[in-house]
Amino acid sequence: MTQDKKKLLSTILIILMFLIAAISIGRILTKGLGERAIDFHSFWYAGHFIWQGVDPYKAQIEGMQVRLPYQYLDGPTAAQEPPMLWVSPGNTAPFVLAVSLLSLFSWPVAFKAWAAINLILGAAIVWLVLRLLGRRMRSREGLVLLATFFSFISMRAVLEYGQTSVFVLTFMLVALLLIRRSPLLAGAALGIALSKYSLTFPVLLLFLYQRRWKAIGVSIAVQLAGIAAIAWLGNSTPQDVLAEYARIQLGMWDSNGIHLRATLLKDWGPWAYAVLVPGSLAVFALLARCHKSRRAAGRVFDHLTELHLVSIIMLWSLLAVYHRFYDNTGAILFVALVIIYAGKPVDQEAAYQLSSRQRAAVYAITGVVAVIWILPAYLVVGDVPYTYLFALSNLAALVLSVWLIFKIEPQAATMRRGAITQEARYDACS
Repeated sequence: MTQDKKKLLSTILIILMFLIAAISIGRILTKGLGERAIDFHSFWYAGHFIWQGVDPYKAQIEGMQVRLPYQYLDGPTAAQEPPMLWVSPGNTAPFVLAVSLLSLFSWPVAFKAWAAINLILGAAIVWLVLRLLGRRMRSREGLVLLATFFSFISMRAVLEYGQTSVFVLTFMLVALLLIRRSPLLAGAALGIALSKYSLTFPVLLLFLYQRRWKAIGVSIAVQLAGIAAIAWLGNSTPQDVLAEYARIQLGMWDSNGIHLRATLLKDWGPWAYAVLVPGSLAVFALLARCHKSRRAAGRVFDHLTELHLVSIIMLWSLLAVYHRFYDNTGAILFVALVIIYAGKPVDQEAAYQLSSRQRAAVYAITGVVAVIWILPAYLVVGDVPYTYLFALSNLAALVLSVWLIFKIEPQAATMRRGAITQEARYDACS
């Protein structure tokens, strides 16, 4: 295929992706905005208790109600209990505190503000990923990634249910971007991101491996400060806040979702762990093996490998622990790595050592996985089969990612402007 034809094909692809994104987001924003926003409602409602001096976690467990009347800053006064969608604040204290600011506004205003925040942060996520990979939003790769992200069913779910995934992912990526320039700010960002630690802990593991003790200390301090603030504002104790949060989390452990215990291994009962535990150990054993072989060869841990590890652990998390569709927004890093690096010659920059057939296979598998992540196939196959298909696509992405990390060419680790520099190279795998 000639270069002109390739450019034409990529242009058509970009236009098609933006059309899908516009239709997807437009449909969500015009079909009763906020009517199904059970996740945001839980935090919005919890914020009422904070402003009334009550521990929101305790209020949820004991079934308390907001004291009325409740005056909102935008004018309305609640003379009766707000509509009950969902009342379980499932994230840790820093996020609950941050979002309590929106509890000062009536439900329609608060949810519209939250939807706008998520749209802005969605674009910020793509910009941050591209920045980490040394690319610009205006590049073809950047436009494809932007359209892909806003086409994701997971992004639509974030907007429809008012989820927190995009918020915490933004701060996780900020932590990655700032870690070498400002460990303190990176730690603060990671501390906020860990409000949903089931999704963002891969970066914490990376920082532990890199011995970024200052950033880790700050992230822990942010979480502890949030717990202390909830306890102080809610006339409780930090110990009680922790115990209440743990109780709420345990109640969600067996909930439906896209993880393997809720899909492909749903009927296995406790025997599901006979697959999950060895499977998880196998993934981390492979990573350890490739790291050890790299050390023995005296090679470096380049920028591509760093982000690849975060992507792999995140994909593993989506399969191993409780997650729902909206958490799959984290898979954008996997898509970005394939789009940007799979076709790059190894003499240009850190890239995968792939033959033409292997490269075609990588693109084909990624394309099929992305189609499942984007198109509403549940309208054809039904909700339950689609959930199983979604889990299977995540499993395929994980297997492909683990294989690709062994294909990284570490000798050409020159980073383009905007990416993390080579100063902090350390041992890597390939």
